[in-house]
Amino acid sequence: LEGIAAGPLRDLSLELREGEVLGLAGLEKAGQTEVLRLLCGDLRPTAGKAELLGGPLPRSLPEAWRRGVALVPRERRREGLML
Repeated sequence: LEGIAAGPLRDLSLELREGEVLGLAGLEKAGQTEVLRLLCGDLRPTAGKAELLGGPLPRSLPEAWRRGVALVPRERRREGLML
């Protein structure tokens, strides 16, 4: 991610390499959920450059799932079902 803007996120840059683990922490509603939604295709960037696993970000949750990316949301019953 380079200079990403999406929802409440502004100028977010992040680079991970193979084998690295990313942990997100902070106060509630500080943007952690939005970063994860962005990586799973549930939130689209409005600015910046983004790449995931050598290609563009997924454009939907089902596409993310097919590419091996998943999100377990806090409200699993309300937000976690893909029927």
